[in-house]
Order: sequence, then C-alpha cells, then structure tokens
Amino acid sequence: MNIHFREVIQSDLNKFSEWYGRIGGSNLFSNFIPSTFVSFEESKELLWFIILDDDEEIGTIWFERKGLDMASYDMGIYLNRTDFFGKGIGRTVIKLAIDSIISPKNVKELYLDVRNGNMRAKRCYESLGFRTVHLWEKHTESGEIKANRMKLSVGEEPHRTKMM
Repeated sequence: MNIHFREVIQSDLNKFSEWYGRIGGSNLFSNFIPSTFVSFEESKELLWFIILDDDEEIGTIWFERKGLDMASYDMGIYLNRTDFFGKGIGRTVIKLAIDSIISPKNVKELYLDVRNGNMRAKRCYESLGFRTVHLWEKHTESGEIKANRMKLSVGEEPHRTKMM
C-alpha cells in the first residue's frame, strides 16, 4: 500500500454522498462530510483530505475544530468500499494522518464519535490508543443512536507502533 493524502477540492463534493450510500454509511455513522463545513472559504480551520492508495481514491479523513480549544480536533474518517473494511487500512491511514498532518500542528487531543454497534471501528480506534470518555445517545427519525465519544492524547503510545 502507498497511502497518502490530498486536500479535498470543490469537484470532490459530489463523491461523498455516493461513497456513503455505497458502504451503507447510514448504519455506521451520521456525517459523510465534516459537520462544520460550510464552504471552502468559510472553513479555513478544517483539515479535509481524500485518502489515496497510489492514485486510487479509497476514502476521506478530516480534522475539524468544534470549540475554542485550539489544541484539539474532532476526527472523521471512512473508506469508500466495504471490501477495504477489516484489513487494517483505516488503522494505517489514521496513524499516517496523525504523524503527517496532526502532530506538526501541535495538537494535544483528538476526539471522535463512534456508534456502539460499529465494533470493527471501535476496536480499530482502541488499538490506536483512543479511549471512551463519554457515552451518549440521540433520537432520530430512524430510531435511537447510541455512541461513544473517544479521545486520544496525541503523542502518546500506541498510535506510533510499528505498522502491520
């Protein structure tokens, strides 16, 4: 694998709903684009990337500030095909993104929300050092969603372990 990133551009915006549908995203997560995205001009603090393996687009990852704390970001990630799931690709992508995008920015903490039923993702995040700091639920038209708020203190092990 030759994982790398490029910034999301305007012409990418129509891809995300297609990818979300392709992988059954509504059963896995709520946002297929960053929740703070308004426009490229108004979202200067947003770090949003297409994940590439060589030249193939395999997903998206973003880091967004949701509060005034400039030392923390919320992360969102998904791969765009189910045959990529369960192969360690997400773990590899997150480790690389933390090392190449987040660590140079002096970010102290990363947060993410993951649904309770998404065990594969929860195990991935836990293996990288994310820990549950809060359990929450919300009611939607399609039912109740229960999720974990997870936190990683950047710079601490084990996210810097040898890649598999």
